[in-house]
Amino acid sequence: MKTVTVRKAREDLGEVLRMVKKGEQVELLEGKKPIARIIPIPLPMSGPVPGEDRVVDWSDVRTRLDTIWKGKPAPGKPASQIIIDDRR
Repeated sequence: MKTVTVRKAREDLGEVLRMVKKGEQVELLEGKKPIARIIPIPLPMSGPVPGEDRVVDWSDVRTRLDTIWKGKPAPGKPASQIIIDDRR
């Protein structure tokens, strides 16, 4: 694991991000004390490409919700009431 001071990271964030893109973990140091770690996000091996349009099948959502809630309304306020309350 690479270590970089906070000062160096501020001065050259691009270099730190290049290390992370290559798969390296970078530990940020304040003085000699580690305070944070930047790690790469694992990329999916397959599946949709970020930003690619996807089609989601919602045809059975009503059936699944009825199974969960047994035909009763979900507890709590309806979303419309939460939005109205939030706007006040």
